Amino acid sequence: MIRDIVALRTLVAIADGGSFSSAAANLRISRAMASKHIADLEAELGVKLINRTTRRLSLTEAGQQLTAASRDMLDLLDTTEQDIRSS
Repeated sequence: MIRDIVALRTLVAIADGGSFSSAAANLRISRAMASKHIADLEAELGVKLINRTTRRLSLTEAGQQLTAASRDMLDLLDTTEQDIRSS
């Protein structure tokens, strides 16, 4: 079971920004921490989520699937939190 919402936010930020550096800046964490979040998530799931080369990265099929599901879940979580805070 995935328990780390921060790791899922990191995955989505990497997919959106196209790089670990961009995601780290947007999340206000170090690039090393972003990399650790993804490594931990990959280890927990036992699959590779991101194909990395020196020039670019791309999501694997599993990475694409998890990113889409995470985006939906995180949007719902953020909306629910906003609703609760405003009531």
